[in-house]
Amino acid sequence: MTTISADLTFNARAIRKRFAEAGFKNFEAVVVPPGWSSEFDRDPDMVPLLAANVARFLGCSVMDVLADRPLPSPDGGEARFFRAKDTDAGRMSASTHLARKVAGAAVRARRAPNVEIRLPPNAATWRRELLAAIPDGRSGPSLAEVVEDLWARGVVVLHLPKLPVGKPFGMALFCDRCPVVILSKDTDNRSEHAFIAVHEAAHLALGHCTEGMIVDMKTEGICPDEVEEKEADAWSWRVLLGNNRPRLPDSEDDHPPGVDPYALAWVWGLETGRFPIANGRTAQWGQRDGARRVLAESKSRHLDMKSVSWSDARLLSLLG
Repeated sequence: MTTISADLTFNARAIRKRFAEAGFKNFEAVVVPPGWSSEFDRDPDMVPLLAANVARFLGCSVMDVLADRPLPSPDGGEARFFRAKDTDAGRMSASTHLARKVAGAAVRARRAPNVEIRLPPNAATWRRELLAAIPDGRSGPSLAEVVEDLWARGVVVLHLPKLPVGKPFGMALFCDRCPVVILSKDTDNRSEHAFIAVHEAAHLALGHCTEGMIVDMKTEGICPDEVEEKEADAWSWRVLLGNNRPRLPDSEDDHPPGVDPYALAWVWGLETGRFPIANGRTAQWGQRDGARRVLAESKSRHLDMKSVSWSDARLLSLLG
């Protein structure tokens, strides 16, 4: 075993500070072992342990962590950013790296790891299968129904509302060959999360991210070259609304029977390019609350949070 001899002036507190400066401010808990107290920050005997944790998280060597230079930039992996202004992999690397780490921990924590992966074949078939399971005759699925159906298809669905940099709405990626949808907007609106969940699942089903990951920075502002975004939006419209032509409802009660007025307004905004108007209209109606509860219950139902390593437990603690 190699013994690391740390300079007594280079303490654990310094490592934590450098970890924050590497892009993970306020996220130091993911590398700090359980039971850590402030007195350990200046204990030289704790340096090797903390350095090893940081190295494992960043994917670098322990000596990189102990060297008198900035920590290596986290590996954000291959990521494509849609609906983004001046967003690049370098600026967002801390967030994409953390998202991958959390996704990996969730994949390892699945209560049913051997579920056959069955991505939806197309929007029409998916909608038909969702509606067949709805007992009350509604003409559109709820957030809970979309999320549970994705889990049954082998797709991990996570709510990760806090990231080091940027405020993306959603992400889609494969982690250890397991499809993962990350809902990253910090909102309690069920309809909005349902739209994003279907949108990200569409990226997976349509083969938009067979390698790397897709990061959707916002819901509006389609660029002409973002064909994949238009395709994913079309899925959301067809799955949630069916053949109901999107229009802007005048009130929360103004909508076809069984159709979610919020989803109708958002799709209208996307189709017309007037999303701020639709967003303002739904804001007047108030928030459709309950999304955080739905996603937290889904997490508890599908992830075994008690049988994971402490490092995975710290990562999973970031989930909503």
